[in-house]
Amino acid sequence: MKTWRAELAWRALACALLGGACVGCAPRARFDGTSFRKRDVAYRIGSLSPAWGRVHVKGNDLAFHRPSFGTVSVNARCEGYDDVPLRVLLNQLLFGTTRRVYRTDEEVTLDGRGALHAITEAELDGVPVRLETYLLVRSGCLFDLDYVSDSSAPGRDEFTRFVQEFHVESVGHE
Repeated sequence: MKTWRAELAWRALACALLGGACVGCAPRARFDGTSFRKRDVAYRIGSLSPAWGRVHVKGNDLAFHRPSFGTVSVNARCEGYDDVPLRVLLNQLLFGTTRRVYRTDEEVTLDGRGALHAITEAELDGVPVRLETYLLVRSGCLFDLDYVSDSSAPGRDEFTRFVQEFHVESVGHE
């Protein structure tokens, strides 16, 4: 059974990962339930069951939380990511965590392009958390799709479907 401390750690990690993810994003971002658009970027996300409620985190594209399951998020940042190795970007996402154990670290195809998929178990303020992430760079934009949970990861099947249905619709300078 998950404790309040673990729930707080999930939310803190989600906020830490998501909070500064899109500094300066246009306030006119739009989400219609399946497609998200801001500035020169548009993408479609996969489906999650209605039990996942959308949560707003300042500076974040999209995040969904389900009690006892964790948080699913997706972000796009478009400032100079062409030449940065994906593993370096993954390490930046994990800042603030300790005792990291990489369970999966593999190259995969996401939306028809090469991407990094990693599952990392770590601690945040002494509380165990699990982060599954996919990182994709396309036309200078970094897309990261994340699932923050505890080690049981009961929402992993939904997150996998969410990722499989992800599609970049447009990047303004393509």
